[in-house]
Amino acid sequence: MRHSPAQITVQALTDDGIMDSPSSGGDWPLYVDHLPKTKQCAAIRTTAGISDGRIMKTGEVIDHPGIQVRVKGHTYEDANQKCWAIADYFSKLKYKLVVLSDGFGYTIQAVSRFSPILPLGVEEGTGLYIFSCNFTVTLSQPAEVNQ
Repeated sequence: MRHSPAQITVQALTDDGIMDSPSSGGDWPLYVDHLPKTKQCAAIRTTAGISDGRIMKTGEVIDHPGIQVRVKGHTYEDANQKCWAIADYFSKLKYKLVVLSDGFGYTIQAVSRFSPILPLGVEEGTGLYIFSCNFTVTLSQPAEVNQ
């Protein structure tokens, strides 16, 4: 794939207004692969996924890449609620076309949660509360989309 599952799901969440892009100056910026230490925000990183076997006729192996969502908030409730809002969004997502800035598009067929939403404690030095959750993603092959 040309783009990581983290990049694709971050784009979906910002496109639909669940999270803010870092450049927008919004209250809940969403990053790919890193959490800045100084503010309330979230990040998605690509993780190991799950191989789901193969299609017998073609031999195509079906892989579902993994993503991890980490959310930092000023209060326990803020971080917990935002993590649940992301999980709820993903649970309802199906066949969504996501177009990235370079014109490549992917269809997110489904995002499935496979871990509970877990509090990870308070970040040292900032006092921000951290929550985490893991998902698998089912994506179509990329295609160039005319905008």
